[in-house]
Amino acid sequence: MTTHGFVLAGGLSRRMGVDKATALWQGRPLVVKALDVLSTCDHVTVIHRRPDALTSVLDDHVEVVVDVIVDDEGGEGPLDGLRTALRRSSSDLTVVLAVDLVGVTTALVGTLIEALEPSDFVAAAVGHSGQRQGLISVWRTTVARPIVDSWFAQGERSVHALLSTIDVRWVDVDDDVLRNANTPGDLAAE
Repeated sequence: MTTHGFVLAGGLSRRMGVDKATALWQGRPLVVKALDVLSTCDHVTVIHRRPDALTSVLDDHVEVVVDVIVDDEGGEGPLDGLRTALRRSSSDLTVVLAVDLVGVTTALVGTLIEALEPSDFVAAAVGHSGQRQGLISVWRTTVARPIVDSWFAQGERSVHALLSTIDVRWVDVDDDVLRNANTPGDLAAE
């Protein structure tokens, strides 16, 4: 099965104070770390509200050409990023990763892909001790696309609520995988 990875980096980063995609974690921009995590995907794309803002970062840190696109609607949150990814993906599986999930590894992406194949689940995502995270997930592209489009058309914007309505294979992970960086303090904690 082919995979298309999408880094969701289009948020406004209000709590961070700077563009999260370019914020440094362990000396590297978060978007570069996320691209490394998705490096085993057949194709990789970044979804960002201002693609031009990432040009120099990607030129300086990434050796391969990476497409950077904007959300189809813009300003509608992570569900719009997921929807855009599913609409743009021509692969069997669509992998989405929020740029601020600093605990995710390439191995975890592989585990999620394996958890989805073979099965009738629409998606595979992670959770631990009742806390679930849908912004590192793998989706069956052609199955999920109409579901997410319909959810979005109904005015829904919550990825978590969407996941509660479909068949998801939940993969248990350590708490540190669920860690995200929303503030400069979160980045400094590492």
